[in-house]
Order: sequence, then structure tokens, then C-alpha cells
Amino acid sequence: MNAAIRLAAGAACFALFAMNAGAQGGRAPADAALAGQVSSAEEGLMEGVVVSAKRDGSTITVSVVTDAQGRFAFPAARLEPGHYTLKARAAGYELEGTKGADVPPDGQAKADIRLKKARNLAAQLTNAEWMSSMPGTDEQKRFLLNCNGCHTLERIMKSSYDADGFLQIFQRMAGYYPGSTPLKPQRLAGTATRDVERGGNGRKTAEWLSTVNLSQQQTWSFPLKTEPRLKGKSTRVIFTEYDLPNPLIQPHDVVLDREGNVWYSDFGQMFLGKMDPKTGSVTQYPIPVVKPGWSEGTLDLEIDRDDNPWVGVMYQSAIARLDRKTGKFNVWSTPKEWDSDAGQLGHIAIQGTPTDNKVWIKNSDGGHIYRLDLASNRMENLGAFKDPRTGKRIGTYGIHSDAQNNAYLLDFAAGNIARIDAKSGQASVYPTPTPDSRPRRGRVDHEGTAVVRRVSGQCDRHVRSEDRAHHGVEGANAVERALRRRGRPQWRGLDRLHADRPRVAARHQERPVHRIHASAPHQHPPRLHGRLEAPGHALDRQQPRRLDRQGRAARVTRTENRSLMSYQRNPAPAD
Repeated sequence: MNAAIRLAAGAACFALFAMNAGAQGGRAPADAALAGQVSSAEEGLMEGVVVSAKRDGSTITVSVVTDAQGRFAFPAARLEPGHYTLKARAAGYELEGTKGADVPPDGQAKADIRLKKARNLAAQLTNAEWMSSMPGTDEQKRFLLNCNGCHTLERIMKSSYDADGFLQIFQRMAGYYPGSTPLKPQRLAGTATRDVERGGNGRKTAEWLSTVNLSQQQTWSFPLKTEPRLKGKSTRVIFTEYDLPNPLIQPHDVVLDREGNVWYSDFGQMFLGKMDPKTGSVTQYPIPVVKPGWSEGTLDLEIDRDDNPWVGVMYQSAIARLDRKTGKFNVWSTPKEWDSDAGQLGHIAIQGTPTDNKVWIKNSDGGHIYRLDLASNRMENLGAFKDPRTGKRIGTYGIHSDAQNNAYLLDFAAGNIARIDAKSGQASVYPTPTPDSRPRRGRVDHEGTAVVRRVSGQCDRHVRSEDRAHHGVEGANAVERALRRRGRPQWRGLDRLHADRPRVAARHQERPVHRIHASAPHQHPPRLHGRLEAPGHALDRQQPRRLDRQGRAARVTRTENRSLMSYQRNPAPAD
């Protein structure tokens, strides 16, 4: 029996968003299978409440959002006849008892929902709401961005550790694999550790945390803040969630193949997953363990021209390719003489591989860049590249290649894009217009345009190669723009920083847009960025960070916007 979304710890789901073009004027459309209103004693009719329906025995949940009159409607095409359990999400409220509805084969079911004030508001807060609620400077709160990848901030806020206790926690957390969860903690092997302080002052941070948790009081001395609900046109959305079979699944990257199948890498397990978006059925392909005793999990996922998935196998110090025809993996490991306890092959670049039959690989330990020759099955180590202006090592996160198989390194530690010439192996380093922009993921499209996702400033940059070549990235500023392409499907994942963004509605007015986003899109929806030039291409496909690995779910989303309606979308999940 599949674990229910949001009830099983870390359970993942696939969410299909589509527009409810019939819900206009505050009235349920005539073809609605289920309709009703949501109200409370405090607000009366409530706008922006997410109402979810799940048929008995099904793994699929369909959700809609109430309009200004508190009305909601599920199109008949989305609900099959049967009995449905209803849930509702509105921060600060909860259902009065349980609610269900019987959807008939013909006709329309009615179900009005009554909400009451939540007895435990703290249990409903997202990471973003905890961040905005707690007192402290931006610099102090920035440290917490290192924490919410493995667990929620709620764990910290409800703890009773003093400053000395937190220092011990910091030291212990430095020994955990980044894909750890409370359900499946994984210790790093050998001498490998992680810098959890990221240049901060551990003692000062520990002292600050001890003033905002429950070490000095029985309850918090500051008010708990919630984000506002959806309003107006942004409520005109429907989404469908599909349960995944294992509560330990952590989708990191998610891409489509040419047949429309959804593939995902698992950040905490040795599996590659495939889901049929039509039926929700999931197939998991076990990846061989080649470094026993070391942490397990995968990160970067790419689809080659033959529709074969490639994946970086992290602390196994390997990369793997699934042969779709045989169902077997080919695995390439770091040569033993180069390997280390902290060896981590998380990212690969294969877009330009057909040109010279070589695959680019990044080893996070030391920032070394490898190149695998598929003809000889041998790797070469090009070393770690430096910024000639500062002498500092390029802190590569994403690595991407163009049609000539030149590699592009995105400097997540500063604000650079480094281009490695495929023939000479030499690197040219270009600073981004925004200092310390920390570019994370990107893509080079078929027109030779580098599309980069930058973290600092939360913007997307589109840099034409010819401008870069003549003037550098600084000189290409005039041709940079936030990407608002219409009619091109886009799939992506978000990193942990999305949990702390303000609500920003997507501004696409027509045609489909596809995205992967974090677990609380109603609180902090992602900006649209990048474009998908072909199946398997994706921009910023970072892991949808778990809102709560104890009881919430990551999700993958596909959004559609019908030209009959012009609006800004800001979808919300259901409880």
C-alpha cells in the first residue's frame, strides 16, 4: 500500500497542474463533479483555501483552490465516480472533523467545508514562515539554509539545546551525508566531513539559536507569522499528486524522456526511478553499489540522445548509465589512485558527448574536473581550475556542455562561469554581472546560448555565446534577460533557498509551462526560468527540498495555462 502523501515521512509525489477554465464568476461550472464552499466563523467565506480530494483505494490526489466567494469545483474529467476523502489547507485553520463526498457517475456532488482555528499553529509553519517569524539578522538566519536540507527548522525551534549543546550538534551534523533524513540517517565514511558552518562563526550562531528555541522559555517570545493565501486569478488552478511507493524516496533531479516518461534520481538511495504520468505507475531500477560502506544516493540526472538516463552516484565515486534496451547499468568509477573518502561524483555533462564520445564529470572533493573517454573507458583528470583574478578555486556545482563538448563550470562559491575548451583543456573564466551571484545550475541550448541559474539575487541569466566571446559576460549584460519563453515546456527542481523566497507569481500568460518545485509552492513559488530545448534538458533541476522529512513530501509539478484565461499562477499544495 503506497504511503499517503504528507503522512509518510519523506514520501514523494508527482503533481500535475492544469487550469480550471470553467470556474468563472465565482460559480461552479456545470460539468463539475464535486463543488462546494469553504467558510469559517472567523472569516466567513474563505478565499485561497486548498481543497483536496482522494478516492478510496487510489494513489492520486486532486486539489483545487477556493475563489473570492469561497467556492471550489472539481471538473468531472478529473474525478472518477466513487467515495472521496476531502482535506483542506489554510494556514492557521484545520478541518472541523473528517469530511468526505460521494461522486456519482452522473450529476454533481455537493460538499461544503467548515474550518476552525488550528490548535497548534507551530505544526503548520513552513521553513519560510519559521524564518520570517524568528528574530535575528539575515546573516544569522542564513546559517539555517545549511540545515533544512535534512530536516525542518521546526526541529530546531522546538529543541531545548543551549549554546554548548548546539556546538556539539554542529560537529555531529558535519559527519552526515547531505541526503540523510530522520528516517534514514547516513554517516559519511572514513575521514570525510562537511563544512556545516560555511564560513560562519559557530559559537555566535549557537548562542543566537539558543535564544530563539525553547531552551530559555516554555513557548516562543515572538509571534508566529504565516504567509498570505492565494487571491484572485492565482486561485484558478488544479493540480494532481501521485504517491510514490517508498517513503524514503527523495527525488533530486527530474527529467522527461522523449516518450514522456518522468525519470528521477534518488538522493538517498541507490535507485533510478521512472514514472508513467498517465497511470502513476513507478518502476525503480537498482543501481549497483560499487563502494560498500560509503553513503548511498544519486544527484545529477541527464538523458542522452538514445533516451538512456545517466546519473551521478555521489559518494560511491561513480557515474552510471542505464541501458534502456537491456535494463542494465554501466558504471564508471573514479580510478583508485585518485579516489578519497570524500570523493563525490555528483554532476555530469553529456550534451556534447556525441561530438567526441567524452563525458564531463565533477568531483566535489577538491573541485577536480574529470573527462571520461567512452571508447577507452579511461578517465583523465584536468585538475581544479582557479579564478585568475582572486586565485581561489572555482567552486563548481553544475557542469554543462555545448554542441562542441566545451564544458561550462558554474562557480557556486563566487560569481563566475568557467568555460573549458574541449580541444585544449584550458579554461576561461568570466565573472557574472552580479558579484557573488553563485550560479548553480544551467544549460547551453542549441543556439550556443548559456542559460544560468543564479542563487544570489534569485534571477536567471541568458548570455549569448557570441557576446561572451567578444566582450565577456560583463559585456553581455545587454542581452541578458529573465527568460519568459512561451510555448516551451520547462522542467526543473529547486534548491533549499526557494524555501525563503517571497511569494512571486509566475508571469506566463499562454501555453504550457512545466516546472519542478519545492514542497511549499503556495508559500514561495519559483520564478520561471530557463527553457527545455529537447526531452531530457532541464534548467536548475535541483532536488525539490523536503518541507518536512518527518511528515511532508517532495513533489514534481507540471503546469498548464490555457489561453482562455490570462492570469498569474501561484499554485498551492493540499494537506
